[in-house]
Amino acid sequence: MTERASETAVLTALARASAAIDARFPEPGPDALVFKLLPPYARRRTWPVIRSLARWSMVRRMPGAYGFIYARTRVIDEHVRQAIAEGATQLVVIGAGLDTRALRLAKPDVTVFEVDQVLTQAFKRERLVAAKLDPTSHGTQYVSFDFNRGRLADALAQQGFKREARTCVIAEGFTYYVKPPAIYALLGFVAGECTHGSSIVFDYIDAATADGTTKDREAKRTRKSVAKRGEPFQFGIHFGSLTEHLEPMGLTVIRDYHADELEQAYAIPVARHPSLHIGKFYGLCVARR
Repeated sequence: MTERASETAVLTALARASAAIDARFPEPGPDALVFKLLPPYARRRTWPVIRSLARWSMVRRMPGAYGFIYARTRVIDEHVRQAIAEGATQLVVIGAGLDTRALRLAKPDVTVFEVDQVLTQAFKRERLVAAKLDPTSHGTQYVSFDFNRGRLADALAQQGFKREARTCVIAEGFTYYVKPPAIYALLGFVAGECTHGSSIVFDYIDAATADGTTKDREAKRTRKSVAKRGEPFQFGIHFGSLTEHLEPMGLTVIRDYHADELEQAYAIPVARHPSLHIGKFYGLCVARR
């Protein structure tokens, strides 16, 4: 059996699976399919009693993350559907992990490119086969790529990426863990290698959380937790500065979501269930070329 993939990939998938059956949310989380991809050791955490303990542990170590993952999944799903409806025929998933959008959202005429580390991709394909799901659904192309080496455009082109085709790029749970040059390389790819009308949706943390100067107790606790896990925060953006970062590159900010807006948009019952709240240090951006 392949070694375990990134712990972050498994924990994120576990949170999405839990949210899909968590009756406290007004609507189920949209990614029930990810449950099938969880390895046995993680799947046991979705049992009722163990699920409660696992959620409690996540809330204690990363307060505000569980509610954010629920809202983030819904926002990104909605954006992908809209992008496809508007003519996108390519979906590029950065740091794909155990993402299931190729199975849940892609149409027959949409090619999905999943970009990740070799080990994580091998792990995912193994889990897809075990779940009797097609690893090549919608012609899914697995692009092994290290942002510290080479150009993303070249790696994608080798797998059949077409510059002239409208593209939707997803970077979910990615920007926090990589250094600034990798982020700007990704944004530069969308601005310079994707055709007009292409888009990107990505989540981010505020710069003070990334560099450790934050005064927010929850941000401090989360920062300490991820560092202890061996995947420290490395990049953040000052809230309110997205436009000045993206516009010079040729990207227009369409939406910049924050905690209060997301909690209201998805009617998350924070008053009754405080553990479902969204951390104030998370942001979610939709931008278009």
